[in-house]
Amino acid sequence: MMQIRNQIEMAMESLVKSNLFSILLSLVLVTGFVPAGYAATPKENLDCTSVNKIVSVGKTKLICAEILTGNKWIKVISVSTKTTQIKVQATQIIEALSKVDSSTVTSFLTKGATLQQSFDQKNKEWRDAEFSLNTFKTEKFAAENELKNLPASISQASSLVSQSQAALAAPQQTYTSLLSQLNAMSSEYSSAYSAGGCGYYNSYYDVVISRYNSMQSQVNAARATYESYYANYSNNLQRYRDLLNSQITLNSKISELGQKLTQSLASFTAIDAQLKLMTKEKELFDVVLSNSNFYFSEPVDLANSIQEVLASSSKTWSKKLSPLYQRYQVLKYDLNLMAARL
Repeated sequence: MMQIRNQIEMAMESLVKSNLFSILLSLVLVTGFVPAGYAATPKENLDCTSVNKIVSVGKTKLICAEILTGNKWIKVISVSTKTTQIKVQATQIIEALSKVDSSTVTSFLTKGATLQQSFDQKNKEWRDAEFSLNTFKTEKFAAENELKNLPASISQASSLVSQSQAALAAPQQTYTSLLSQLNAMSSEYSSAYSAGGCGYYNSYYDVVISRYNSMQSQVNAARATYESYYANYSNNLQRYRDLLNSQITLNSKISELGQKLTQSLASFTAIDAQLKLMTKEKELFDVVLSNSNFYFSEPVDLANSIQEVLASSSKTWSKKLSPLYQRYQVLKYDLNLMAARL
């Protein structure tokens, strides 16, 4: 009987744990909230949000502090509980502060000035690359649209060729007919003209010459009309042939633009990646530049502040030194970040 009871209790406990896990999982998935007991463990140099919040990770304490690269978890310097140890620890930090080399800040600022020039040049390259990329995109898009609309343009041009060719038939027939009649009259005209020139006047000759000259005028007018229609037909035919040839040209142009676009995109992507890295570096430089007086004076100011605390009642040392050690840690992290980028 006892064995059965124990089995029931174990089953109930397992069910409770299972339900609890399900509830926690649902809470995370639905709201994004992670209960305190299940929160991810902070690690040194990782981002944090709550400035001055202190957490314990094993035997190490971390504090969320605002350093040069943003809000990060950094190690906390624990103040000893014994007066003698506190004094030794404070003296060591004062000594470390006295050895802080200002050349780290100076060198970082010098490098920053050079970086500014490189950044400006890279920014210009980025704008040029973007302009080139957009130009190729626009040209390729226009060529693709032209190719897309080409069948309709070819069809329209073909229709105009047919229409102008049909319109040419009547003027051509008129001109050919009148020219034939003029040629038929040429022999009679020549005889009449020659006779008149030799002094043999006859009114019939005047009629022949007059009729010939009238026909010549009609032929000239018909020829001008025919040539006008023929020019229109020729232009339409040339336009049609050009469109047929442009299909090959456009395909070649689109292929060429596609290659240029690929190369331009690769160049732009590379420059963009370089600019982003330089932008991050420049942001650090800008912060240091705007706070340069602080970085030059903080080691001395901080050492003096620690000395002042040591000169006061030892009962308040622990409380007063803790925020000063925090400032020391931030300064050390910032200087190490600068040194690492030299």
